Amino acid sequence: MLQIAIALLFTLAGGGAVMVILAMLASNAAPIWSSLIGEGAFPAYRTPQSGLAPNSLPPRRAPSNRRSPQAKKALPAAVLNCAA
Repeated sequence: MLQIAIALLFTLAGGGAVMVILAMLASNAAPIWSSLIGEGAFPAYRTPQSGLAPNSLPPRRAPSNRRSPQAKKALPAAVLNCAA
């Protein structure tokens, strides 16, 4: 009994998929068929190109006046050995 129910569910799912495909073809038949045939309803030159653009700008450099930790100056030995 469970196998029959599962078979019916698969049949309904397959029928739903066919209905969706037919609805897509009904609404956009010309572009879909021309792209499948290879006529080019969706031309390839509109696709994004890989790599850099021919007239691209160079990346912006970070400013040179960035705050970075400065080296500490060594204290003289007389200051270090002084007892207060």
